[in-house]
Amino acid sequence: MTAADFTAEITITPPMWEELFLNKSRIKEKVPTHASPSMSETGNNVTALYSYLENEITARLEKLPPVISDDSIKIGHISFAFDNKDMINLLVKRGALITKGNFKKLPDINAKIDKLL
Repeated sequence: MTAADFTAEITITPPMWEELFLNKSRIKEKVPTHASPSMSETGNNVTALYSYLENEITARLEKLPPVISDDSIKIGHISFAFDNKDMINLLVKRGALITKGNFKKLPDINAKIDKLL
């Protein structure tokens, strides 16, 4: 078996983000995790979201009947990705304008970046 056999994708919607991260109402480091850094190590609150997800996924999987064996569940890795291709494209265009010295078009690109942001 490979890690890909057990890979899952979770979409974190804006309401989930608000409830789980910004309000910090449900995120607390419960136990040391395997797949994420500790808040105490990094000093960064976003690591609590790693911890929350790892603990939540593990707890839910452990409630299911074993499929292969009774081994304990361990999350190997959690990574976040963002759907920000539009912003990256605008930043690339802005960089190309600056590189070419075409500063007259910068206000238009900057306005698009501001609007998207």
